[in-house]
Amino acid sequence: MREAFAQKDNSEHFRKIQELFNKIQIENKNLRIYNQKCESKLESKQNLINHLEGKVTSVMVEKEEVIIKLKSEIVLLKNKLELDEEKF
Repeated sequence: MREAFAQKDNSEHFRKIQELFNKIQIENKNLRIYNQKCESKLESKQNLINHLEGKVTSVMVEKEEVIIKLKSEIVLLKNKLELDEEKF
């Protein structure tokens, strides 16, 4: 009788362990899926950041070139104005 009770108790214990194991496997699967989604979003955001950094850099270089040209024109106009004043 003790053996039958012990076997029944062990089978119940084993069933509970199996249920917990199954729940953990399901949770792990859900966590892996969530992790993949997070990694995908992170990669997408990183790609966007890289794209925007490149665009900002190109705009800054373009604006810097414009500023240099404008400064050159200002210097030329000042020199021309000074020459015109001297002639006048």
